[in-house]
Amino acid sequence: LKHPQRFFADVQATRLWLQLDPEALRLSEIQMVSSSLVKLLLRYPTLTVTVSGQWQQPTELAPFEKRLTILAQPPSLLEAMRQLAFHDIMLLPVRWDAPTRSTHALACQVRLAALVGVPTVASPADSLTAVIQDGLNGHTAKT
Repeated sequence: LKHPQRFFADVQATRLWLQLDPEALRLSEIQMVSSSLVKLLLRYPTLTVTVSGQWQQPTELAPFEKRLTILAQPPSLLEAMRQLAFHDIMLLPVRWDAPTRSTHALACQVRLAALVGVPTVASPADSLTAVIQDGLNGHTAKT
């Protein structure tokens, strides 16, 4: 997602779950996500973010570390459901040519989020567009 902040225009989300998969994103794309995250945190002072996945916190996010929770190890299914239920939205950036096994695993994350009532904003990967129904359980971004 190039500009995830546009999806927050009408949403008073205060808790964002950012699901990262190193196989689904290149380093440059993770840097773009980090940059967008800084913009979101600046624009929405009550926003808190949980990052799930292998991710080294970039230095530009250091001023926001009190509003960030990093889950380097994936939680168990039950723990993921419990934690995800306390969030308002899940952001799922994926590159368009991500390996199929990766996007299928992330599609399971979309289903998990839907089970606990959390909408997902995701990149338009085929396996994700198959499970996201715009306006019902989330939104598929154009980019």
